[in-house]
Amino acid sequence: MLNLLRSCGFKLPSREDELSSLSKEQLMRRICDFWDRCNKYDDTEASEEFLELLANYPVSMCKREVSDELKTLVALFYFWYPPKLKSPDRKKAELMAKLSDRIAQEHLFSYEHLALIFSRSKATIHAAIKEKETEVRAWIEETNLRREARSMALEQLIEEEKQRLRQQQKKTKENKPNKRTNAFCHSGEVYNR
Repeated sequence: MLNLLRSCGFKLPSREDELSSLSKEQLMRRICDFWDRCNKYDDTEASEEFLELLANYPVSMCKREVSDELKTLVALFYFWYPPKLKSPDRKKAELMAKLSDRIAQEHLFSYEHLALIFSRSKATIHAAIKEKETEVRAWIEETNLRREARSMALEQLIEEEKQRLRQQQKKTKENKPNKRTNAFCHSGEVYNR
């Protein structure tokens, strides 16, 4: 999910490289806690998300209190929906618009799923989402609008380039000598000049 969010244009908190405050015991405890909870659900997607978060934000993931960055990520996972991008394929564009609307209404992750991924209680997840809702919704809207604008600009550039190529081909055809206009007929025979 982090890579998807980055590819959509979100500037996520930087990777935590300072690990001096993190002990091996804390790390192992967090992994074991996740593993115990995950066995109840048999959810490989949650495992991937948890490991991605642990690899990028090990200190925040292992701390007892939830950092501001982690609260933002929880809310972003909860509220994110894909932008409605234009596509030359009308059916694909309609499908993506429906998918975007459905995810925006129903949320990609439930509180329970987020509690599993972030290895926190549902109450903690709920509190983080409530605290960051306004900020994250505005961030998502701004990022999606920026991405939609880039998509529309790219579409416009492609259309302008197509027009330029059509005009260039038209000029080339006009300037190309036509064999029929450069030939004349004398007693049934055709001679080229």
